[in-house]
Amino acid sequence: MRGRQCGGDCEGGGLLFLLCTFVLGVMVMASTLAAGDALAAEGGAEVKTWVMRPTVAVRLDDVPPAQPVSMIDWAAARQEYEHAQICLRSDVPAAGLRVVLDDLKGPEGVIGRVNLSWRQVGYVDCKPIPEDYGEWLWYAAEPGWWPDPLLEVEDFDLEAGVTQPIWITVHVPTGTAPGTYEGMARVVADAGQVAEVPIKLEVW
Repeated sequence: MRGRQCGGDCEGGGLLFLLCTFVLGVMVMASTLAAGDALAAEGGAEVKTWVMRPTVAVRLDDVPPAQPVSMIDWAAARQEYEHAQICLRSDVPAAGLRVVLDDLKGPEGVIGRVNLSWRQVGYVDCKPIPEDYGEWLWYAAEPGWWPDPLLEVEDFDLEAGVTQPIWITVHVPTGTAPGTYEGMARVVADAGQVAEVPIKLEVW
């Protein structure tokens, strides 16, 4: 009888254990699905990408132009440097963004990726200039955040609703044959590839 009672208690405990395990499994599954949905939403969100000239001061609240430029189109002589900006903007944040630059290939050779680089454009908060600065007032920038430093980072995070430029530079080595060289700048994030921007360089 004792053995039977023990068996009954053990059976009841086993059923309770199975029930708790089932409930816990459902909770874990629901949590995993929710996390997966959030990741899919973040990964599937569109990151708007466009190219700007290096002489343009891209502000944090800038939006893509009506007819955005989608390609970096350079022309340079040997030993010259050229620059461009890839601008990124998204409605949701993205983490761990970085740029992967290809070799630029032409009919007469290759400009290796060691001659290309990227940097994150940083911003400084410009304060209003006191009126007693007199004649220097014409030189003052409008108060607010303005692009200035070029930051050498391994990666960076893109904030939601903020435009972030990336500064792209190429150096044309001595001895590069004249011609057209082409490659790609790939913007990738922790969640995967964000954008591809074609590069074309005409060497004189």
